[in-house]
Amino acid sequence: MKKFLCICMAAALLLLGACSDTTIRSTDLVYGIYCPESAPLTFPKLNLKDDGNFTFSYKGMGAGSEKGTYSVDDDILTLTCIDGETVFVFEIEDECIIFDAEKSAPIVQEDESATPVVDGTKFVIRHEANR
Repeated sequence: MKKFLCICMAAALLLLGACSDTTIRSTDLVYGIYCPESAPLTFPKLNLKDDGNFTFSYKGMGAGSEKGTYSVDDDILTLTCIDGETVFVFEIEDECIIFDAEKSAPIVQEDESATPVVDGTKFVIRHEANR
């Protein structure tokens, strides 16, 4: 019985160690800031944090941001805003995420200098989270 308990505890510790990585479980994504592939230094920006929270700044400079929690299920990244109703969906492909407008809330961008977020917009990692 003691051996079984020790094996279970060792397995639990290994699982906890694996969860402290900067990689989001079951994907190749990493925690950090994602920007459209075509606009690396402007808006929009999506920050996926290791605590399960996100900030999605797509409106432009000086405008507000959407905040909430995210989940990953297979190859789908779902952002659920604080209001619990606004949802943005991305398909995970290799090390990028692709916006799915059909399954997402409408995105209204107020700043013309921001890169438009439309169906198929590809976001890539620009800044990995520091650990």
